[in-house]
Amino acid sequence: MKKIMYKVVLISLFLIGVCNIKSQAASDFSYTLDNNGNATITAYKGSASSLTIPSTIDGHKVTTIGSHAFDENRTSTNGHTIKQLVISEGITRIDGWAFAKCENLESVKLPESLTTLDWQIFLECEKLTSINIPHNLTFLNQGFLSQSGIKEIIIPKNIQKFIGDEFRSCKNLKKAYIYNDDINYYNNGHDTEVFKGCDSIILYGNEGSTTQKYAQQNGIQFELLSSSEEPPITTMGSIHLNKNELSLKENESETLTVSFLEIPSSTKVIWSSSNENVAVVENGKVTAKGVGNTIITVSTEDGKYNDTCNVEVKNIVNDQTIVPITSISLNKDSLSLYVGEAEKLVATILPNNASDLNLVWTSSNSNVATVENGKIVAKTAGITTITVSNVDGTRSATCNVTVIEKEAAKQVLDNTIAKEKLPQTGYNLMLLAIGVIAITLIAIIMYKKYMNYKDIK
Repeated sequence: MKKIMYKVVLISLFLIGVCNIKSQAASDFSYTLDNNGNATITAYKGSASSLTIPSTIDGHKVTTIGSHAFDENRTSTNGHTIKQLVISEGITRIDGWAFAKCENLESVKLPESLTTLDWQIFLECEKLTSINIPHNLTFLNQGFLSQSGIKEIIIPKNIQKFIGDEFRSCKNLKKAYIYNDDINYYNNGHDTEVFKGCDSIILYGNEGSTTQKYAQQNGIQFELLSSSEEPPITTMGSIHLNKNELSLKENESETLTVSFLEIPSSTKVIWSSSNENVAVVENGKVTAKGVGNTIITVSTEDGKYNDTCNVEVKNIVNDQTIVPITSISLNKDSLSLYVGEAEKLVATILPNNASDLNLVWTSSNSNVATVENGKIVAKTAGITTITVSNVDGTRSATCNVTVIEKEAAKQVLDNTIAKEKLPQTGYNLMLLAIGVIAITLIAIIMYKKYMNYKDIK
């Protein structure tokens, strides 16, 4: 019996787990939640070739892209469909091997909010040729773009050190522009071999920099940044919208703004909406047209840089959050009234911020008493039940009401003898008679004792 119960419990837990996973995979992304309600993306079930990983899913803030989330060799996911990847602002961490072996991935735009990269994020992405490095990172971590198709890379000043193998075996990597003059090429005293296997690479840096010294020690060609060609804009610049998620009501408008990173602020951009029946955009001003969802895209004229904003348009009426009534109580659950009297009942509603505070009052017998907005008016002698409920009748409270005729009440207090009772006192005449007899007997006995005592004397 115990074994059977044990199996039932295990099966139940399994089913609960399956249900939880399904409930969290409401979109193309599967995800888990931490204790703060923040989401970590664990897999992708869609088929888009140009993919934007959103900053929120189902109302949860996305902070992390999980380990092997798009790696089909380790996870049931669709990493092979992605060619252009944009990771929205707000995401701060990418765990190990997240996009490893995404065979068709060509370009990546990382968010400036990114602070942590784990190991071998883009390992063996052989078609990847374009990526930016955010300015909040201080290192790239081991195997960052190892065996990828990258051709040129910009290492900004914020990168302070290499961990190891960041660009190992990137056979197409020909130029690396390194702007930190004191970047550390050694980890715990050992050569990080950051560019090992990169055939015919040229390192660009400043005179006297650690990059120049490292190139000389390892037989790598070195050129000065000041005399080299300008770093290609395709690998170091980016544009960003101030919002990647936007919620509007019908006919409402909001203006999105663009910031430019390491490209001229005068760069012309083009705005577009994926569904103009939902919202249109002009020079960044988004105007809601109809209920639904659309993606607002801003891109440079040459199409090399872009950013997106997911827009949801809600119906004005249905946009309100409904807070239902959870309980109703009355200040009295029973009440007695004389005919013609009135009394007000007070109803208490919880929670205090309930959306619909309208109440319905009824009397089970309106001939005995009527009720309106809690005010009870007694009509004739009898009993009735007063009920108060919310509009849909799911919550209610009751009060039992007894109505008494005034004449009937007066008779009880009359000064005439009724049913062997004294006026107003309510003492039974038989009890009074017994008391009188007892006192008389006691008096007789005492008298006889007194007379006997007198005779003896």
